[in-house]
Amino acid sequence: MLNYAQYFLDIVIVDSTYKRNRFNMVLINILGVNNYGKNVMLAFGLVSVETISTYDWIFKNLKKAWKKDPLNFISDECASILNGLKIISIQDV
Repeated sequence: MLNYAQYFLDIVIVDSTYKRNRFNMVLINILGVNNYGKNVMLAFGLVSVETISTYDWIFKNLKKAWKKDPLNFISDECASILNGLKIISIQDV
């Protein structure tokens, strides 16, 4: 996934499932788009609650791991994702 992140950070798609699994946790998928227009998995996470601080932590750690900033984020209208993205500016980390 880190190898994909070196090349495919032009568009980053963040989405989470609302159906909970047997662990009663939410799955967060973070995808990129490769040269062929196909989705590639850049990261994923299991969280117990979807809060602004959860997404803030996820995005900060992704930026540290990726060592560069994604150009565009695409997400649904989830308030926690949107507010988590607002907290992380391009200059952070």
